[in-house]
Amino acid sequence: QRVWSGYQPDISRPIAFMFAGVGDHYLRMAQELYQEESVFYDAVEACCRVLYPFLGVKVRDWLYPPDQAAPSKTNGTGIDLRSMLGRNGARGDTSQPTASSRLHETSVAQPIVFVIEYAMARLLMSWGIQPQALIGYSLGEYVAACLAGVLSLGDALTLVATRAQMIQGLDAGAMLSVSASLTEIQPFLSEEVSLAAHVGRKMCVLAGSPAAIEQVKPQLTQQEISFRQVDSSHAFHSTMMNPLRESLTELVQSIQLHPPRIPYISNVTGDWITDEQATDPGYWARHMTQPVRFFDALTTLLQTKEQVIIEVGPGQALGSFAKQHPSCNREQAGLILSTMRASYDQQSDIAYILNTLGKSWLLGLSPDWSSFYGQEKRRRIPLPTYPFERQSYWLKPTPRHLQAKAGTRKARTLEESMTALPRQEIDGWFYMPVWNQKAALIPANTDKETAQNECWLLFADKTGMAAKVATWLQARHHPVVSVTVGSAFSRTGDGQYVVRPDSRDDYVSLLGEIQRLGLTVTHIVHMWGVTANDQALSGYDFLTSKLDLGFNSLFSLTQAIGESDLADCQLSIVTSDVYPVTGDENLCPEKTLVAGAYKVIPQEYPRIACRLIDVALLPDWDRNAGKLFQNLLGELTAPVVEDAIALRRQQRWVQAFDQVQLPPLPETGPPWLRPGGTYLITGGLGGIGLAMANHLAQQTNVNLILISRSGLPPRAEWDAILKREGTERGTGRKIHGVRELEATGANLLIMGADVANEQQMQAVVQESITRFGRIHGVLHTAGMPGNGLIQLKTPEMASSVLMPKVMGTLVLDRVLKDVELDFFACFSSMNAVTGGGPGQFDYAAANAFLDGYAHYYADHERVVTAMDWGEWLWDAWQEGLEGFNPDVRAALVAHRQKYGISFAEGYDGLSRIITHGLPHVVISTRDFHEVVAGRKTFNIDAILAYGRGDQESRARYPRPSLRNSYVAPRNEIEQKIAALWGDILGIEEIGVMDNFFDLGGNSLVGLDMVARLKKVFQMDKVPAHVIYEAPSVSELAKFLQADQGAKEISIAQRLARGEKRREKNLEKRNRYKR
Repeated sequence: QRVWSGYQPDISRPIAFMFAGVGDHYLRMAQELYQEESVFYDAVEACCRVLYPFLGVKVRDWLYPPDQAAPSKTNGTGIDLRSMLGRNGARGDTSQPTASSRLHETSVAQPIVFVIEYAMARLLMSWGIQPQALIGYSLGEYVAACLAGVLSLGDALTLVATRAQMIQGLDAGAMLSVSASLTEIQPFLSEEVSLAAHVGRKMCVLAGSPAAIEQVKPQLTQQEISFRQVDSSHAFHSTMMNPLRESLTELVQSIQLHPPRIPYISNVTGDWITDEQATDPGYWARHMTQPVRFFDALTTLLQTKEQVIIEVGPGQALGSFAKQHPSCNREQAGLILSTMRASYDQQSDIAYILNTLGKSWLLGLSPDWSSFYGQEKRRRIPLPTYPFERQSYWLKPTPRHLQAKAGTRKARTLEESMTALPRQEIDGWFYMPVWNQKAALIPANTDKETAQNECWLLFADKTGMAAKVATWLQARHHPVVSVTVGSAFSRTGDGQYVVRPDSRDDYVSLLGEIQRLGLTVTHIVHMWGVTANDQALSGYDFLTSKLDLGFNSLFSLTQAIGESDLADCQLSIVTSDVYPVTGDENLCPEKTLVAGAYKVIPQEYPRIACRLIDVALLPDWDRNAGKLFQNLLGELTAPVVEDAIALRRQQRWVQAFDQVQLPPLPETGPPWLRPGGTYLITGGLGGIGLAMANHLAQQTNVNLILISRSGLPPRAEWDAILKREGTERGTGRKIHGVRELEATGANLLIMGADVANEQQMQAVVQESITRFGRIHGVLHTAGMPGNGLIQLKTPEMASSVLMPKVMGTLVLDRVLKDVELDFFACFSSMNAVTGGGPGQFDYAAANAFLDGYAHYYADHERVVTAMDWGEWLWDAWQEGLEGFNPDVRAALVAHRQKYGISFAEGYDGLSRIITHGLPHVVISTRDFHEVVAGRKTFNIDAILAYGRGDQESRARYPRPSLRNSYVAPRNEIEQKIAALWGDILGIEEIGVMDNFFDLGGNSLVGLDMVARLKKVFQMDKVPAHVIYEAPSVSELAKFLQADQGAKEISIAQRLARGEKRREKNLEKRNRYKR
């Protein structure tokens, strides 16, 4: 989300800074701030000078190794799954793991975290964000004490560095995070096992020797208390620190301590620190050896209801603890901010801190903008320069009354068209993909004049297939541009280019270069998916590489096409071993995402005709390469008619779907359901997961493991939540569903875990087997809905959709590899084979992966089935309809009510499919052949044409109640924009400060608005993302008034804020590079 808005009363909010301990730090954290922000740079350098005598090295050399290139945060748009999983290093970087692991040594980690948190605090304070209170966790209290004036910077760094070196010399220890209250944890404490921290009502941390901690684990398991190993080299805040008490006390005695000038909360007491405690050398020894009472500290901090709490430094864990604290209400949770991205987040460091600054302003804080822009040339003049006389001169708008005409027939027509097909009986719902052999196509030749005007853009594979295509085309006078994978955009020869596969900017540059050469691209052939000797399911690095060559590349290329002036073109995606046709393929599920994604491209870009051609690189494929090559040329030179084609040796196959009969099961229930069986359900607290669990429990006595990313609150809070929220939404719905399950007598294990996190899921499996003995089956229902058009989608949005279905499936595959399952059922979607319409690019891709995963195991040892469900009949989906106009919304609701699958019907279908052991089944309540045929005309133009309709016949509605006052258009450009918005949104009066999305706009309507802006203002190019960057009439008018001759700059470039600042930092960056 790039746009935030807010309304706050005119109040003065206090500010609290919150500092974390070690654990969430990472290599190159805040590097952009170090390079670009002089205050941050100066603070880090000051700390480096103080620490050098203690460490023998500059801290920045640990954080930012000069022999490694800084990773890009602005150009690459791929999904960094490796970093998201917490694996050190980047692809292709062999030295980074060593540097990264060094950062986790106590003697290195503690000084580095102190330096970054101190520098970040100084940067915020230089911008006018001044704290009135401070709180720190463990090491973070030293940062708080330094800013409060208890310790000078030099003394604080001396203490931190020496203390860390002393701890490094102690025996190794271990720490365990335990889901238990203070009372529940007491029986597990001993002389060897200490309470290290109390961070939540049901969250404590134990510390002790590795042997002692290992002895505690089976005791916790026996009591059904979940736990997680903390990645720690020593047993901090435990009796294992006692040998250092005297030495640390003597060290602090040599330092001058002062009473705090800014109040801060003590880890030792959980209350505001007193002058006596802060200046007592013994306090700092107790701080090292006694538990961190952070839960009590948060209780104290949250007593101030209106304050903004800013987590300063890496990570967002402390903010999460604060939001989950029982004293934190919903309003307070919205006042908690963070300042640094997570290690796996690919966002720019500068973008992140600027977003936080903007949010703080929306919450009512008052940054010192003069200081913020102090190193730049600005034209801002603070007003008023003289006292206003407080007399208003408002421009009185002319009311616009349009008489509503009869427009109901259009709505009925849409509803009728969306509900025209009959609903079938359940016996006719099931379809399977089949492949029909068709005659191979003959390569088409064009005359020389036509060929010279048709430029072919080839993304060349490494098998040499694309090179042969290029040679054939050039011999027939076609201009050809070949593109290969590289680390930066460059031209390597005549018609030869290199791009980064996940960089939209590189593809934009590529298309721009081609246009400057006077060439018109008519055919794009993407062949990076043609790869030999793939080792499927071989690890996360393999997945990342296939994502880059497939989904990420297609995503970025399509966005670049959308930004270009490219006319109608054919996009042919050529892959290898994606489709199971003859049974000889070396199937690779990691490559199947494009099989769903490509179907959405023509639904969002009707000018692009799209198809997927899959070849099989069989062991003898090179012996038949000549015929395979001719068949491939036949496909590439033909118009797009069939869009899912497989070429196998000398044969051509086209995908179709056949109806299959799956008879109903006996009343005794499905044969695969074991009495006393154990079944794991991901997304187990979601609507579908809970419903399937309930039907399983109704059949027989079963053990159910329900996995949910958020888990459930403590049982003691359930009644209060139900009273507040009811049973139809949110947490109340989950609690109600669990209680219904408990009433059936089923044995439940409910665990909060991210299905895409291997460590968390390994703990789930271990706990499940410990409790129930084994796991018999898996229902993988976890998923995130697709949302947003390709052109407006960010990599982060796509990542959130892919993670549960793609990474989650691979994680389950790994953690269950030694578990003998009766079945593994993947809840996929019909969108995988139909596209699903505009906005489903990532969702269709994620579900296509599930289909590919099931087909892979059809010839392997595990029974896996992918079920491509049509629409489900439940209410939660309607939350996504808020942005549609009432007529379209009513038609969608009617469509779902007629064709939606009830939970009882879904369980019936699930039971039939698992019983018959089919690897891939589509479940459609309509004739699926009609559904497939209809997807080719279900595109964005058709939707916009209906939504546009006859503007003069549409009823106009009064302007809704917004948080901002109405301000009438002030010039001709604003008047035209406001009139256009009024036509599209059906609103009588649009104010220049009104937000497009607050008025009911959405990305789909926004795309229509942008298209019509081009016509109204006769502009060749208006970027689709302008509606997010300029969401009001006033901002949009300023954008349109800007010099059209100026080169459009990206968001990332706009973050470089001013020439003077860049010039001043240039010398520092050069010094840093040396």
